[in-house]
Amino acid sequence: MPNEFKVKRGLIISNLESLSESEDYLVSVNGKVETRNLPNGLISGSSQISDLGFVDTTGTPLNNQLAVFTDSNTIEGDSNLVWDGSKLAINGLISASSITANSVTASVFSGSYFDFDPLPDGSEPVWKEGRVFYSAENGSLSVYNSESDITLQVGQEFYIKAKNGTLSTILNGTPVRISGSNGQNPVIYPAVAEDHSAGNVSFENHIIGIATHDINGNGIGFVTEKGLINEINTSAFSAGDILYLQTGSPATPEAHYRNTPPPFPYDIVQAGYVVKSHSSEGIIAVDPKEPIHFGNISGLSGSLIPDVGDLWIYQANNAWTHTKTLSGSYVISDGSLTANSFTGSLFGTSSYALNAHTSSYVEWTGVNNIPSGLISGSSQITNLPTSSISNFDTAVSASAATAGFGSGGGSSTAEYSNILNLTGSYTLQLTDVNKYIRNTSSSSYTVTVPSSSTQAFNVGTIINLANRSTGTLLIGITTGVNINGEVAGSFDINGMATLVKVDTDEWDLLTNNDRYYLWDNTLTHASSNYDLTNKHVKITVSSGTSISLDSILDLTKVASTSEHKVQVVNSTGVNLSVTTAQKNNFAGTYTISSGSQTKFIIDKDGDNAINIGNAGVYA
Repeated sequence: MPNEFKVKRGLIISNLESLSESEDYLVSVNGKVETRNLPNGLISGSSQISDLGFVDTTGTPLNNQLAVFTDSNTIEGDSNLVWDGSKLAINGLISASSITANSVTASVFSGSYFDFDPLPDGSEPVWKEGRVFYSAENGSLSVYNSESDITLQVGQEFYIKAKNGTLSTILNGTPVRISGSNGQNPVIYPAVAEDHSAGNVSFENHIIGIATHDINGNGIGFVTEKGLINEINTSAFSAGDILYLQTGSPATPEAHYRNTPPPFPYDIVQAGYVVKSHSSEGIIAVDPKEPIHFGNISGLSGSLIPDVGDLWIYQANNAWTHTKTLSGSYVISDGSLTANSFTGSLFGTSSYALNAHTSSYVEWTGVNNIPSGLISGSSQITNLPTSSISNFDTAVSASAATAGFGSGGGSSTAEYSNILNLTGSYTLQLTDVNKYIRNTSSSSYTVTVPSSSTQAFNVGTIINLANRSTGTLLIGITTGVNINGEVAGSFDINGMATLVKVDTDEWDLLTNNDRYYLWDNTLTHASSNYDLTNKHVKITVSSGTSISLDSILDLTKVASTSEHKVQVVNSTGVNLSVTTAQKNNFAGTYTISSGSQTKFIIDKDGDNAINIGNAGVYA
């Protein structure tokens, strides 16, 4: 016999005496192991063998199952405990004071607390939906959801799940707004600052958050309402900048932002702040703020959209309303009141008319029953039409009377002038209402019609113009002003016109057409049979060596009382011959040198022939 007997499953009895093979010390009987005929001294020491008894095995264990005692002397394989050499699978509940493992998979965890190993940047586990770990870099639990390219930092950011309402991909970092829903998911679109003056803008829904990853067209994705958005191009901004929504139609996520509020009338919508400025690793702290409109403020009553020019007036009980009517007493301190018209009375003190000594302050259309002492000083009021003055109080000062006022009874001999003789080019003023403006000089002057923003003429204003000289009178137009009529022309001698304001920055021009001529600068050597009625023309010749005025112009349309100016510009690079078969004073042919220009006058004399007179070069 060997000096050591080994029993399978790990039971070892060592240092046995030399035994003969006929001696049975361990015997198997009916599936049990028994000891027999053990000699004295073979087993010694109380710790060596104790509680020796019989162990039964039942059932048919499968590979990798662990055996458990089912009673005091029976073990059997348990299908709820399986060990494959690397992983222990337990089907059931585990109760323990602590569990330490590299990985535990279970449907339910219950305990007083869980300890996660803080994972440094770069050591995060691979993505699996539902996986939770502790990020040392962010100092928070991190959760993987259905999107493999994002990680939710618990307690540091908040997501909403949404559907892309467009056919295009909404890229990571794009601000979005909600418009409608799809099932339980809101539908989102890229957000921009909108022009709220357009009248069709929702005042309550400009931004909900920023897309935290690329969301395919018509796809489902996640939007950060609060928290950090990473890997954004923020190189155009500095850390700490407030980001506002941009106007227009931005093409990239970064183009959706600006670091200054957009100009009026675009809504000012804040999206967040720049945490890190970088071309590819930029970070934005999402903090959207909706703009506040009057219609969103508690305590405001009336229509949500006020009329242009309305004032907000306090009513009572913390309520406000918009109106154009002021009720009560108001004081203008260190300022002035400007209006195109005024209805009501200004009785009380003379202070409200103080220093109103230029005609631009008051447009006088009728003055009646002026109280005693209100008007004094010859320089304060001038140019009052006598037909508009009646019933002056007899206490009007003598100095005022010398300015053109009688002392009462409507018998005033006030002098005024509604005629303006031009001494140079001129821009219309409010004081020109109902005036007669004329050119009596041989020079050419321009009368310019200003915009309402600088001279707010009332609709219905009438101004008369006339040219009473050998010069010309032109009408100039300020940008933004529309004049209905032949405005690109000039007045010849005795030419007249009337300007009538019909709307804001819109006037009608009424002319006596036989004396008001429209300049046409579009003619060339290729033009033919042009109608000269009420026209002056400029003919630009860029090729050839000669032109015929008889071919370019329809000289049969020249009226017996009209006179037309024809300017010929030679741009050919060679000398140009100008010919006509009509009556003329240059033997039928006139030569214009290269780069020069010549003016001709065309009219009819008493024998109904057409005279083409060379008048030289324009000044």
